[in-house]
Amino acid sequence: MNRVLNLAAIAISFCSTSSYALDDANLLSSRIHKILSEKLPYAEIKLPNLEKLVKSPEISSINELANVRIIEDRANGVVLLELTSAEGTSIRIQTPYQAMVKTPVAIRRIYPNTRLKKEDFRIENLNVATGNARDYRSAIIFDESKLEQMETKQSILEGQFVVTNAVQKQPDVRKGETVKLELTSGDLSLTTAATILENASIGERVHILTTKSKKDLVGKVLEDHSVEVRL
Repeated sequence: MNRVLNLAAIAISFCSTSSYALDDANLLSSRIHKILSEKLPYAEIKLPNLEKLVKSPEISSINELANVRIIEDRANGVVLLELTSAEGTSIRIQTPYQAMVKTPVAIRRIYPNTRLKKEDFRIENLNVATGNARDYRSAIIFDESKLEQMETKQSILEGQFVVTNAVQKQPDVRKGETVKLELTSGDLSLTTAATILENASIGERVHILTTKSKKDLVGKVLEDHSVEVRL
């Protein structure tokens, strides 16, 4: 027996093989909520209609729940679930849901190549079950502390959340910066000055231009922000 009911759930493909006795409507509600919450552990799941509709005769007729499966996660914040009893009876329920996540949102326009600060954002409760937030939820940066280690690659508009391709890690050395250059060849070592030709982080290789001889070399950025070139 297959039936479609209006309910409330969440959006993730999942299949549970555990069996639960449906001796209490509230228990069934909590079981479904728990299963779905595990698939979006960073979000607060809200199922506004579930407790009421789970008491319907169709659902309460299931004596033991053997399987819960998400059939479709729809862009309008509705998910289609299939509940299967231990006897093999299946009931399909479709339900709106909300998945709320506290998210940094820009309070002003932030231009490219700008270091991000905590003061650039306010925290909003974002529903990642629908709209643009759903489309980009795998790329949204929810951790405000991570943003403070980054800078923009493209503009972030006022009221916009931040996605990973809009920002990058702040480099440890920047293009145009003058740094100490350590030239080493066997047991010999020479220290001079050089200009960084591209942004780079500690441990990365970077192109530099020696200040005096104007030679283009490639070296490794060290922890003290100097560059080591082995000849």
